[in-house]
Amino acid sequence: MNDESSVPINYTWRENAACKGLSENNYDDFFPISITKLNINNVKKIFAICEKCTVSAECMQEALLHSYDGIWGRSTYKQRQSYIRHIKHNNLEDLTLEDCRNFVDDLSGKNISPTKIYVRGKRSDVYKKMKEDSSANKTEMSDVEETESD
Repeated sequence: MNDESSVPINYTWRENAACKGLSENNYDDFFPISITKLNINNVKKIFAICEKCTVSAECMQEALLHSYDGIWGRSTYKQRQSYIRHIKHNNLEDLTLEDCRNFVDDLSGKNISPTKIYVRGKRSDVYKKMKEDSSANKTEMSDVEETESD
């Protein structure tokens, strides 16, 4: 990850942010400690604000480069970490604004819930692999049980 002091911040995008000027009451909604049944409606409202924002890619880029907590660019901290790990392979050196636009568009286009982790790719392949692994573990367990009962 980049050292926060080594990446210059351009704050001019913030002038056009959809969330600019929200009351102090809403500010905490952008930084939930966790997303639970109690606060999911507030988090969805924040996502709806981000959905309308014209500078969400710039917001996303700043959050990625500085590993900010909270909701930025219609994503949670965990979703951004997933993006860094799986798409950028833990290398943000060449992160572009276009990368961030694609990420924001992908989150919006797939309407990914704030409670879901973002992993781009064929979900069916991931699910299939998990299912195969699960089946293999069950087979191994039944072999052990049969051996123990002999």
